[in-house]
Amino acid sequence: MMLQFQKKRPRCVSSDERDELHTKLQQKIRTLQQKLRRTKTKMNTMHDVIQFLEEKLVLNPKESEALLSTLNNTQLIFLYNFQDNIKSAPSARRYSDEIKEFALTLYFYSPWAYKYVRSLVPLPNPSLTRKWSSSFKCDPGFIDEAFTSLSQKVAQSNNDKDCCLVIDAMSIRKQTI
Repeated sequence: MMLQFQKKRPRCVSSDERDELHTKLQQKIRTLQQKLRRTKTKMNTMHDVIQFLEEKLVLNPKESEALLSTLNNTQLIFLYNFQDNIKSAPSARRYSDEIKEFALTLYFYSPWAYKYVRSLVPLPNPSLTRKWSSSFKCDPGFIDEAFTSLSQKVAQSNNDKDCCLVIDAMSIRKQTI
């Protein structure tokens, strides 16, 4: 016994539905083209930063080639952010997620080191880093961000699959003054 399948008939679509679908697809095309154009512009500006340093005789051509070949994306983002923020007022500065992460980590390890690096490089005000760190939920129990970070680490690397979770008990009491 052979199974026979009937071909599906194309569904009749009204002209209004077709026009609506067409406009949605056109909008999607426009946004993707804009995203691609912005990415290309960003790549060009990374190259322009190094070329600018070369023109100002800070770097010679060999050094600029070495810089382009050795810098990874995070370092280029840091340089690009540095270039943008050095020209703007402190209240008008914008920071990428990588810069925010760097600033939070540095401030966590040593506020004095953060103050020193901030005197050399335009980094966010320490009050802003404290505001960012206060947005994390640190309620008693397990912190979701820790597990998210661990799962991302496992997904990125084929080698690091073992993890040790250390749990300590502590009493939480309401303090009355």
